[in-house]
Amino acid sequence: MTMTPPPSTPDYPPNTPTQAVFGMRRAAEVAGVSVSTLRRNKELLQAHGAVIAAEGWQVPLSALVASGLMRRTTPPEASTAPPQEVQEAGTARDPVALTEAQERIRELEREALELRFRAEKAEAIAQERGSALEAERMALRMLTTGPPTAPAEPDPETTSAPVSPPPAPEQTGPEPEPVRQSWWRRTFG
Repeated sequence: MTMTPPPSTPDYPPNTPTQAVFGMRRAAEVAGVSVSTLRRNKELLQAHGAVIAAEGWQVPLSALVASGLMRRTTPPEASTAPPQEVQEAGTARDPVALTEAQERIRELEREALELRFRAEKAEAIAQERGSALEAERMALRMLTTGPPTAPAEPDPETTSAPVSPPPAPEQTGPEPEPVRQSWWRRTFG
């Protein structure tokens, strides 16, 4: 009895997609991101199987998901075993990789510090603009509310006898000249 080998499946190279492949614009539509976001994440997409050539981009769906660019999806969980590169970088056998990793950590810390500073600055600006807006709202309220209106008919209880003006002191000198009307009043008045 001879055993026949099972039908062989094609051997795909690592990270070769066996599913839908999109061009750059279509991949951006499918992922729900802009084309510039794909361009910024070019290296990440290439690491997950995207092919970027002069003829155009070929971005598999698996690369979009694995890179975390797909909306409403998360990249697959990383395996618990660290990749070979990380294991070697963590040992004393590779001081160059260790130095590069330390420099990258310093760079990321500087970037995080800069982003924190920018966020605090943006919050301060937003708070200042909010207080200025509140002051403008209050001023607008003060302008739109007119003076209190007097009642149409005075209350008979609150009204009293009309007050006569005090008598004018007698003048002993020449009589003052009457106030002259303006040219406008004299002409059109």
